[in-house]
Amino acid sequence: MFSTKKLCFLAETISQTAKNNLNEIIENYKVFFFLVSGLALHLTTKNYSGCIFPKKNRTSERIPVSGTVSERRKMRHIIVLKISFKIITNRTKEILNIFLRNVNKTILVTPIFQNKKKNLKKKKKKYKRRPQRRQSKFWNFGFVFRGHSDWLTSVAFSPDGTKIISSSYDTTIRIWDLATGNAIQILDQYLSWVNKIQFSPNGNLIATCALNDKIRLWNATSQKEIRNLDGHLGPVTKFNFSSNGSIIRLKKMEGHSHSVNDVQFSIDGQLIVSSCHDSTIGVWEVQTGKRLHTLTGHCADVLSVHISEDGLLLVSCSCDKTIRLWNVKTGKEIKKLEGHSHWINDVTFLPDDQTIASCSWDKTIRLWDIKSGETLQILEGHTECVAGLSISPDGSKIVSFSHDKTIRLWG
Repeated sequence: MFSTKKLCFLAETISQTAKNNLNEIIENYKVFFFLVSGLALHLTTKNYSGCIFPKKNRTSERIPVSGTVSERRKMRHIIVLKISFKIITNRTKEILNIFLRNVNKTILVTPIFQNKKKNLKKKKKKYKRRPQRRQSKFWNFGFVFRGHSDWLTSVAFSPDGTKIISSSYDTTIRIWDLATGNAIQILDQYLSWVNKIQFSPNGNLIATCALNDKIRLWNATSQKEIRNLDGHLGPVTKFNFSSNGSIIRLKKMEGHSHSVNDVQFSIDGQLIVSSCHDSTIGVWEVQTGKRLHTLTGHCADVLSVHISEDGLLLVSCSCDKTIRLWNVKTGKEIKKLEGHSHWINDVTFLPDDQTIASCSWDKTIRLWDIKSGETLQILEGHTECVAGLSISPDGSKIVSFSHDKTIRLWG
């Protein structure tokens, strides 16, 4: 801010510059209008009215050869006036340009502006260095597991990472050897579709859920059914073991307004997160069954949800084609990841908690960097919708399953 005294000094300097330049403009126009008033008496003919000022696209007029002496004299006067007007107009433009330049110079050389010169100079653009992308594992295609005759619904690694188990709408369960890619065992005791299958953390049990409202436990070695868990009033779509393998279902939790698509335990077994067709995510306390947070932000069905191993982050995917990261403690959205061109069916953290893997109806699998939110790699190969994926315990392999009735191994 400048004081009144300094501003008055600046105004006086600019006024004096304007006065010196404008005086010349006034004097030039005085001469011009004197000529106009002196010769106006001779412009008695209507044919000459409006001819003083130049018009666009008008050809230059010459003094006519024919005609009376009086008419020729009048035309000569008009031409002189027009030439005078052009000269004065051009000179006025020059004076005005000089005046503006002088004003600018006056401002710059005025002492009160000496300390402001730096601000008037062009600031150099500062280009921020793009952060270097984190070096991550490059995933290569391994091989394809074939054998199911209908869409696959689930796939999971064994705890030792040497086998995978899969379920399908063909009502069979298959156990595969990762080293050879062959099916070791085929279980066909089911009479209805199997929605999900999983090994217990110690690898001794296999759990399945299906459209017959039951969760069934099997001995992983003998493949004999050990127990049925009843209680649901409709088809069971998903389930999950706690990290110690002692809990599958503790108590009934209510709060969602539509069917629940996925449910996951936190690593410490203290929290449960759920995703639902009502576009929300629930965070629940295991001991009390209390709903701690309702996470809103997705604008379509939330199909999958997963908690990071450190228990701080939660990732979700939806039919709105987005992946969202959430703070588990506060329930606030941290980041939104976009890139898939269709519904996203599944999403999970890799064990390093720095990378996310997702799969979609667009037939691709994407690896994402959590910190930057950028896509690290796109895995392609499935010919139909990629319905889900699973990460090996050491994080070195990914298996994906698709509506093309195949399982693909990436590593």
